[in-house]
Amino acid sequence: QKEKGAGQEEKEETPNGLDPVEQMNNFQESKESSVTNRVAGFTCRLALCKHTAAVTGLFQLQRKGCNHLLLSFGWDLLVCVWDLEHGTLVTSLDVTDAVCSNQTHDLADSVITDADVTPDGTAFGYSLSTYECHIWSILSDKCDMSLKGKLVGHKKEVTQICWHSFGKFWVTGSEDETIRLWSHDSLTQFDLVQAKGPVGVMMVDKVNGCIIATVRDIIQIYNEQLHLLQCNRGHDDIIKSIIHIPELNQYITASYDKTIKIWKSMYHRSFKALDDQEVDDEEEGTKEEKREDKTAHDQSESKDSAAGVEE
Repeated sequence: QKEKGAGQEEKEETPNGLDPVEQMNNFQESKESSVTNRVAGFTCRLALCKHTAAVTGLFQLQRKGCNHLLLSFGWDLLVCVWDLEHGTLVTSLDVTDAVCSNQTHDLADSVITDADVTPDGTAFGYSLSTYECHIWSILSDKCDMSLKGKLVGHKKEVTQICWHSFGKFWVTGSEDETIRLWSHDSLTQFDLVQAKGPVGVMMVDKVNGCIIATVRDIIQIYNEQLHLLQCNRGHDDIIKSIIHIPELNQYITASYDKTIKIWKSMYHRSFKALDDQEVDDEEEGTKEEKREDKTAHDQSESKDSAAGVEE
């Protein structure tokens, strides 16, 4: 029985007798199979293989007369440009080799945490776990890339970077609890705000240019001058993703609390900013609500436990 049990466990760990690497290799060879190649009505056309670690960013590179290029970023410090029409790699950039002079930190232990691309496809930027960001220019249709410069100033890991299409500047968020604005031309910092917590995810509202950042389970909405306009609360754990659907005037968030929530978007960029006292009052009110909820929950559990003892 023990031998049989061991055999069953081994079978569960390696389905069909193949390890995960062999299964991925066989997946591309089975393109003709309509069963293994389809999930919920979608057919896999291409498998783009170059990265050796987690992919942290995917963007369509939109240039004049050329909309079939895909830009990818990964923890392996690779930036890849793909031709989606032919499924081929156009070019790749190894950040470790390309950025070797005047380094603020050693890139060997760094990863690309986030990235963004300008709408005209002429520049892109990515954030690094080693406290800085790099901005690159795309020089030609052949996607020749040149380092424009670095955004240096954060004191901890930079978690987010966004291009602000309204103001034509870069926005970064970090675990040092700050959101910073950077000039695209000089790559110098010109504004900063304390977010009162590590910045998790961030985006720019496509309609009014508001900067939306999450701090743990709270959504913070800023205008272009980094004045806090609104705080949205409702999640019970860290928010890990946020998107904007302009057609519906909605933000969609996903959290570690296993919920997806829909929020009304900020409808006007000139909405009155909150002062520090209003922010503190909101935070104190939220803490008081959580304390009351916890007390009620504990009392309910105590009653259930007492009833169980009596039975």
